[in-house]
Amino acid sequence: MRPERLDVDPHNPDAGKIFKFWLKSFELFLKTLQEERQAVTASSSSSGTTRLPKLRLLLTSPFPAIYEYVEDVQSYEGAVEILKKACKKHKNPVFARHLLATRGQRSDESLAEFVQALKVLEKDCEFKDVTAAKNQDLIRDAFINGITSSTIRQRLLEHSELDIRTAIDLADSLDMAQKQSASCSSCKVSATVSAIAACKDDISAKMGSPNVAVQKKRTVERQTILFLLWGSVESHPFQLPCSGQHLQGMRN
Repeated sequence: MRPERLDVDPHNPDAGKIFKFWLKSFELFLKTLQEERQAVTASSSSSGTTRLPKLRLLLTSPFPAIYEYVEDVQSYEGAVEILKKACKKHKNPVFARHLLATRGQRSDESLAEFVQALKVLEKDCEFKDVTAAKNQDLIRDAFINGITSSTIRQRLLEHSELDIRTAIDLADSLDMAQKQSASCSSCKVSATVSAIAACKDDISAKMGSPNVAVQKKRTVERQTILFLLWGSVESHPFQLPCSGQHLQGMRN
């Protein structure tokens, strides 16, 4: 499948990445097309292979804004080289090292994503006069400095010797422990709140609502009056909640 047309602004900071991805897709497309032609040639009686018009295919791919860079080029290789130079990002090692040293972990960023971002920044720093191990130490320092959790940072700084791999593994373990602890605390709080709510509901059920209590009081008053008037409770359908002796005393 042919890739989408090349639509990139050479002044875009990510122009180099966009062109690199597009060129890889375009070269895979050319390779597939060449293999299909070779298969057709092998199955037919014709001899030899037909060369792909790579330059023509390339010139029909860019948008007008990028086409002007290659409109007069006579070879495919020359066109690719010109587009690479046009889209190449001009690196500033000093600024790149500043970004590496000050890059902090974002609130929505995992430790793995943070480490990957540091490694990408390190590529533009152009550390030439130091060993690979020293470069890893610089990434380690930026990693420890940029972690959002002060607890994890303190635990990492307790180690006098710590490489980047060990720092990442230890930080992952501490981060997981913190999340599990927070989850357990949340469950305990939720259980306590539920228990309190259930206790309140039980007390309310036993005490009854204010309206029920008032209703019961009125029922007792009505039954007392009926007893005083009739002199007996058996002849009336209501059942008195108090003893007959108590009501008899009230009647006298």
